[in-house]
Amino acid sequence: MSADEQRAAALEKGHKSKQELTALRDAIRDGRVSVVEVIRGTMLTKAKRRSSDRLKLGMLLRAVPGIGSATAEAILAVGGFRASQTLGQLDPSRREQLGGLLYEQLGGRG
Repeated sequence: MSADEQRAAALEKGHKSKQELTALRDAIRDGRVSVVEVIRGTMLTKAKRRSSDRLKLGMLLRAVPGIGSATAEAILAVGGFRASQTLGQLDPSRREQLGGLLYEQLGGRG
């Protein structure tokens, strides 16, 4: 495989990955997927789980209806999270902690 072919393949893979992340954020925003389910990794296919693991926490929280930048930063600060962390960087106990914080913030409608 030539360098140009490798570059084209990498660009295509990156484009597909970005489309998957956008689709997941849109599904959260539209209410088709629960953000708490995304955080906990339940009810997701293996492909969507891989996509969700690449989501940055700040972007994930801002995709939730009713949560803006200030609220997202406050939720992350309470749990000691960084907005630049990806969901995949969190171990299961930290995912549960973030899911619980978000569930409380949303008044149980996670």
